[in-house]
Amino acid sequence: MLGYRLGMTMAEWACRSLMGLGQTWHIEDGGPVPSLENDFKDPVRALPDLWGLHEAENTYWLIEAKGGNVRKNRLTEGWEQLEEGTKVLHAYAHRRVLCGASVQPQGDLFVTIDHDHHPGQSALLVNGKSAPAPSSPEDHLDESDDALLATARAQMLLYLAPALRASFPAADCRPDRGPLLPPPVC
Repeated sequence: MLGYRLGMTMAEWACRSLMGLGQTWHIEDGGPVPSLENDFKDPVRALPDLWGLHEAENTYWLIEAKGGNVRKNRLTEGWEQLEEGTKVLHAYAHRRVLCGASVQPQGDLFVTIDHDHHPGQSALLVNGKSAPAPSSPEDHLDESDDALLATARAQMLLYLAPALRASFPAADCRPDRGPLLPPPVC
């Protein structure tokens, strides 16, 4: 579970903070093209984790996150999931992003980001503009405190700190490593 959270958190951080992608959604909720929703919800397919619409590029993004002990075979598996997503979204231009995150026993965090671009038609247009992505709490910050809290939880890496901290006994927390890093593997 820690590997999953680490991978998803780093993928979200890399795509949104470093590469300017907007909100992301879990692909099993239907994917970016309504007419392909059933294909994206197919439980037999090994699809990427997330999708988003990069407004500046007007391009869909498919994102696969790998976390934990990430080695070449796990990254290869991630590319296979992205390729399966391309089989569904093949008619549309999209970027495929693979993010691998691994914490080493000495506490070092390694993050790899690989991407490529699949050519095709532009994202769906509505009234001459990109089709709006599904609504997110971020779109309603001025309407409720709940939207603000949901957005903060979605975007703050430290929000997971209590869950991560609960995974390790207090005796394993050394001040020189910080409270969020796992104990060394002996």
